[in-house]
Amino acid sequence: MAISSDMIAMEWRNNTMATLLYKTSHKSILYTAKFIVLVFYSFILLVFGIIFSFILKTLMVGSKFSWHDDYHGHPLINALFLNMGGTMIYLIFIVALSLMLILLIRNNATVIIIGLAIGFLGSDLSNLAMSAFPGLKSILAWNPLNMINIITQLSNNEMVTVTHLTNSELIIANLVYAVVFFWIGALLFKKRSI
Repeated sequence: MAISSDMIAMEWRNNTMATLLYKTSHKSILYTAKFIVLVFYSFILLVFGIIFSFILKTLMVGSKFSWHDDYHGHPLINALFLNMGGTMIYLIFIVALSLMLILLIRNNATVIIIGLAIGFLGSDLSNLAMSAFPGLKSILAWNPLNMINIITQLSNNEMVTVTHLTNSELIIANLVYAVVFFWIGALLFKKRSI
């Protein structure tokens, strides 16, 4: 969230965006390219995170725990890759959201705070809303704050009782929200003056 919003804010602040817009005649192409670069960069960071997990496991834990130990019905290695798959899907959602927010709010610090709030409180606020209004649980389960749960739900089927969405519903909802946020961000980007 911080990298995405800072990249756009910095380019507007330093007038780099004017140079980029001069080189391309379509703002939508520039916005799409920025989105793709940020998603790709996030995936690279995720790959480094996986490698770092293997290094930490080797150095800190050694053979104390096996990658084949059970974790919520999955071998630990499978759970790691399921969690990383959920994180990859969520990255697309969060990059689209952060680009939309920086174009809507235009304040980098505010977008970063919103991102931190979503990361730390999003799931809890979603659960609180569903608990407060149990009759609307089937509707409230589709709120954007519930989407962060994809990171853990793919490897832990017990999370379905928390999210009230199946794995496929959670994946589809993340991708639909990403498309909606991307589309809104693209419209905002087109309308923003240089």
